[in-house]
Amino acid sequence: MDTDRKLPSLMANVDLLLGGRKAYTSAPVRVSKLATSRPGVAQFAFQIPLAKLPVGQYISQVNIIDETGRKFAFPRNEIVVLAPDNTSPAPR
Repeated sequence: MDTDRKLPSLMANVDLLLGGRKAYTSAPVRVSKLATSRPGVAQFAFQIPLAKLPVGQYISQVNIIDETGRKFAFPRNEIVVLAPDNTSPAPR
C-alpha cells in the first residue's frame, strides 16, 4: 500500500429533476474510504422516498465532489417513477 496516498474525502448527493425543476434533493453522503473489493471505487448509498414523489420521468443527477483530488462529477441518467401496483390481492 502506498503510504504517501491521502485518504479520500468524497461527498455526494442526488437531485431528481422533473420537467426541468428540482423535485427532490437527497441528504449529502460522505465517504472516506474506497471499496475493498474494487480498487479505486467509492460506494455511496442513498435513500429516496419514491412513494412521496409524483409519478413521472425524472432526470437523476448524482453530484460528486472529491475534496482530496479537487475534482467533481455530475453524471445524469433518466429514471421513471411508476404508480404503485394495487392489483395484488389483499392479505387474508
